Amino acid sequence: MRSNLAQVVLTLCKLGIEDLVHFDFIDPPSPETMMRALELLNYIGALSDEGKLTELGDEMCQYPLDPQLAKMLLSGVESGCGGEMLSIVSMLSVPNAFLRPKESQRQADRAKSEFTHPQGDHMTLLNVFESFLFQREDKDWCWKNFLNIRTLKSAKDVRNQLERIVLASGKTCDIAATRSKDHIIKIKKAILSGYFMQVAH
Repeated sequence: MRSNLAQVVLTLCKLGIEDLVHFDFIDPPSPETMMRALELLNYIGALSDEGKLTELGDEMCQYPLDPQLAKMLLSGVESGCGGEMLSIVSMLSVPNAFLRPKESQRQADRAKSEFTHPQGDHMTLLNVFESFLFQREDKDWCWKNFLNIRTLKSAKDVRNQLERIVLASGKTCDIAATRSKDHIIKIKKAILSGYFMQVAH
């Protein structure tokens, strides 16, 4: 009842249900929540102004993701930063990887600051994930850096699953050899394409 309905609405549209207002829900959501979901899907290009599923919306349905994350990923793939977006989306799809035990809060904050990227939290998550892979998923390294290895392994599994879907659709998702300023701007634009509704936060 309190969740974001965007994914439910997108799935119903994919199933060919057009009259969502009169759809026979077991427990119908409030009209305001339904309107917000339709509005969001229209803003991110998944639904047309008439409420019909667009080509992009149809593509988004292939991904087991929140529509905003799916839009973010597809934008990244289109603009040439698909590899990075796969990692960021995967990290956003799992619980927080940073551990902060009560007895070691200062050390945990210091460890986290080593990964912090000046361009924001999403780039910080990318740093963490790439460092985890570079360290060959080393348990001791995770422990020293106050990172949850189970969460990071889960993110890796999510990434592999999403990468298979991207490749099956005939697209590529390479990671840039060097992360230039222009490339970081592409990543930020891809994030904004899905999450511009959250800019006030």
